Amino acid sequence: FPTPQTDRCFPNALAKNNNRSGDKTQLLKLIQQIGVSQDVHRIFDAVTFNDLDLEDSEHNNIFSDQSDANDVKVEWIKTFGQKALVIDHEEYHNEREEVIEPNNVLSILNAKPEVRVLDLNAFFINYRWMDGRMDDISQWLHIDPSCCTTPPPGNDAIVIHIRDFLPDDEDKNKNLQVGVYRDIIQQYSQSDKPKVIVVCQPRSVESDIVEGLVQEFNAVVQTGSDNIDAFCVLSNAHFIIPTTSSTYSQLAALLAQQKNDNAQVHYPTHTLDRPGVTLNVPTWKYHLTTSGNDRIDEFDVSHERLDIFHA
Repeated sequence: FPTPQTDRCFPNALAKNNNRSGDKTQLLKLIQQIGVSQDVHRIFDAVTFNDLDLEDSEHNNIFSDQSDANDVKVEWIKTFGQKALVIDHEEYHNEREEVIEPNNVLSILNAKPEVRVLDLNAFFINYRWMDGRMDDISQWLHIDPSCCTTPPPGNDAIVIHIRDFLPDDEDKNKNLQVGVYRDIIQQYSQSDKPKVIVVCQPRSVESDIVEGLVQEFNAVVQTGSDNIDAFCVLSNAHFIIPTTSSTYSQLAALLAQQKNDNAQVHYPTHTLDRPGVTLNVPTWKYHLTTSGNDRIDEFDVSHERLDIFHA
């Protein structure tokens, strides 16, 4: 979320902490890209916690956090009754057996001309919303070099990201064992003794998995000076193994491939049925782990076999 630090480190970002009125021009451009030509009067922007009145800036509301903004949005939508269409990406897919994409959002609206409010809940969790826009995304996420204090990993390094999720999301900690990383590295590394870098949070340095990777590969542990510096390391990797379920990790991997077409992304997953995959990217290699999460059971599973939206 926007802070003074992100304002400085991401100078091209659309969401700015020091300009909480929101970027209406960019928001309207994104709306037009999905084919919504009807007049748009009001936008709730969850990232900047803004309630934007596009006709009268004096009526803009700024909320202290996302929860407050969402509460107001939900109550406002209720006032429209049947004229409000709420679309959740999973519920929509399960009901109609199709994934929400830019080209069918317009068809949804055309089928319901009486709709006055469209609430797209996490509709963008599909790589096809990003495909074709990676040049823009890379520009928005360009990091000021002064925020990257840790040296880049180098062309020959294998970068492993270990994210320790907070208690609220602890179910995402799938506790992959060292054997998973060993199998991937032995299968795809061109070196018998590869240089391995483990990027993690400071609190994870002494975790079992990080210490195990250090022992197995003589790995170097890097926490970065902060989360942005750590992101710099990940996004400059030429060979990266992201953390399952981590959007932070996956976005860094996307940028790594955007910077270098030959960058390898190896994504371990313990299941094909609703795996911890935010972005289903055709150019990544997905690897199915054993039930004990200690080895790779199947290498290079087709991305088309990942049933992300299955009920």
